[in-house]
Amino acid sequence: AGWVVWMGAHPEPGLFEGTTELPGDAAARPKPADRGPIPAAAAPIGWRQGSVASFYAENHYEKVDGRADFYLSFGFQRLWVLTLTDTLDEARTADLELYDLGTAANALGAYQGERTPELRPVESAGGMYHVDRNALFLARGRYYLRAIGSSEDARVRVLLDAVRTRFEAALP
Repeated sequence: AGWVVWMGAHPEPGLFEGTTELPGDAAARPKPADRGPIPAAAAPIGWRQGSVASFYAENHYEKVDGRADFYLSFGFQRLWVLTLTDTLDEARTADLELYDLGTAANALGAYQGERTPELRPVESAGGMYHVDRNALFLARGRYYLRAIGSSEDARVRVLLDAVRTRFEAALP
């Protein structure tokens, strides 16, 4: 008790240096997660967005589980992950993985590496894409997007088309 009283009267000299905000002030509040190039309105009507997670070269293996070297070979720089949930059926979801691969050539390389030969890509402004059952694969500029739905129903296909449209408009 004596030590606490003495320390209270003699605080560390630099303890409060550089702090101008009180703990309740805006600077002390948690900052929102970096969305990167993910559009603010990635979820169409009827779907809810979760929070964005991001991964770097040092930890992206936690998300891609066994595919880390594949993405590193294509210049991996960063990964943003967002889950969309259907407001009509909470079990229906889609995971969006947006990879920054540094160059358009790297993004196209990763896209081609995951595309099965029988699926023909569709050219779009600044890139290409295809939809396979419950998944959208899109390469645009330096970015590669994988959107994987939890089911193969029509509602997920409509979602994938809306996601493609939004990301084509948002990605440089």
